[in-house]
Amino acid sequence: MNQFFTICLIGLAGALGALSRYGTSIAMKSLFGDVFPMGTLLVNVFGCFCIGFLSQLGEQQLSENTRLILAVGFLGALTTFSTFGLDTLSRFHNGQLSVAFANVALNVILGLGAVMAGIWLARQTIGPFPGQGS
Repeated sequence: MNQFFTICLIGLAGALGALSRYGTSIAMKSLFGDVFPMGTLLVNVFGCFCIGFLSQLGEQQLSENTRLILAVGFLGALTTFSTFGLDTLSRFHNGQLSVAFANVALNVILGLGAVMAGIWLARQTIGPFPGQGS
């Protein structure tokens, strides 16, 4: 695959990731309201899980270009660290300290747990790729 085509696919995947993020945010607000930023939490945890899973795939499962398209394009646009920061500070400035701290704790703990779960699932289904231990 030539580099220009890969760049175009990264851009397309990024557009899909951004639209997925927006749709998730709207859906979570309609389900849970606007007190806690559930949409941001959900896409961040899902993105962490996916990047953990992708990190375990070797060339035999996914090419380097495909991993770039998925990780940089889709997941890069889907996950929302800047929105996480704004959501947290907004709640902090509005006096919702417990919500702000819960947001930080949940994003960090669930995010790290999701990366570990993605790695575990990849290793269970395909095993470690060459050069990597268990």
